[in-house]
Amino acid sequence: MIRRKHSRGFTLFEIALVIVIIGILFVILVYSVQKAKDQSKWKQCSSNISMIANAMQMYSNNNSYAYPPDLAHLTPRYLQEMPTCPSSGNSYHYEVSSDWSRFTLYCEGSYHTGAGVTGPNMPSWDFDNVKVQQQ
Repeated sequence: MIRRKHSRGFTLFEIALVIVIIGILFVILVYSVQKAKDQSKWKQCSSNISMIANAMQMYSNNNSYAYPPDLAHLTPRYLQEMPTCPSSGNSYHYEVSSDWSRFTLYCEGSYHTGAGVTGPNMPSWDFDNVKVQQQ
C-alpha cells in the first residue's frame, strides 16, 4: 500500500486573516508616526514663539521699555534670523499696543490641527499671561 503524507498548509482564510491584521497594524503605525510629527512641529512652533518673545524683552530693555513696531526690528541684533512656523512656513503674527508697552505674538494655527491643537491652544504669547500656551 502506498501511504500519502498529508502535509497541512495554511488555508486561504488564514492567510487573508494574517494580511488583514498586518494591514491594520500598518495603518496604526502610520497614524502614530504622523501624529508624532505634527506634535513635534507644534512644539517647535511654541519654542520659536518663546524665542521671539525673549528677543522682544531684550529689545524692550534696550529701548526704554517699548516693544518694536514690527518683528523685523529684532534681526540681526536680537535674532540671527526670524523663525517661521514649521507647519506652514508662515511668519508669526505680532500685535503691539498703541503705547508700545504690551504685545501679543501668535501663530496662525490652522496648520496645527494634525497635532490635536485647536482654538485657544494655538501657539501664542500673550503679554498678560507671560508664557506660551501649551497643549
